[in-house]
Amino acid sequence: MSASAHPVFESSMAVLDHATTHSLYSKLLLQLQKDLHRANLDLEIQTDIAPEGLKEKLQGFIRSLLNQHYEQLFHFLYLVDVSEKDMLRITEEPTADLSELCALLVLKRTWQKVWYRSL
Repeated sequence: MSASAHPVFESSMAVLDHATTHSLYSKLLLQLQKDLHRANLDLEIQTDIAPEGLKEKLQGFIRSLLNQHYEQLFHFLYLVDVSEKDMLRITEEPTADLSELCALLVLKRTWQKVWYRSL
């Protein structure tokens, strides 16, 4: 895949499956752990967690932040470098599960960081 050809991910599992297929899943986990630590958030992710488990754990954690610590969630999204445009777009979707969409944005941006470093 060339540097200009980014896949379009429609779900968190698509991101994680792509990372796994390209042998970047462990690096994605490490980057996610690093970003969580930088944001001073306490989510322990085991290095042997399966992609489905990671998706569920991340979505649940984001749901908790949405309900109880909204500012911390936005700080985390900022540190991960999720674009403001993407954040605004997901808040405009009336029937959306915000925790699912935020998890997708986090995983997409984390995958991009890991993928660029692997080139």
